[in-house]
Amino acid sequence: MMTDEKVEIKKIDKLSTALYFYIFLIVGVIMGHAVSATNLAGPGLDMLFLLVLVIGILFFLYRSVFNLIRYGKAFLPNLALNLFVLVVFIGLCAI
Repeated sequence: MMTDEKVEIKKIDKLSTALYFYIFLIVGVIMGHAVSATNLAGPGLDMLFLLVLVIGILFFLYRSVFNLIRYGKAFLPNLALNLFVLVVFIGLCAI
């Protein structure tokens, strides 16, 4: 299972990739809300960004848990970031 050989980390598994993704989508939600907000008339542009954000959170959370199990503690910051974003997202939805 765990050996001393070097493992090449894919770009999708780097912490910076998830961070850029989250920043881009949070800015997208804010801009989408400014352009076409979700209201009683129906979903707006911000709802599209929120859907992509939820799918991205689940995808990055799955990847970080998988890599943590497979490679060990090196992917712990990725898991911490993804759990933090998930908790903040759930908290904001509860407001």
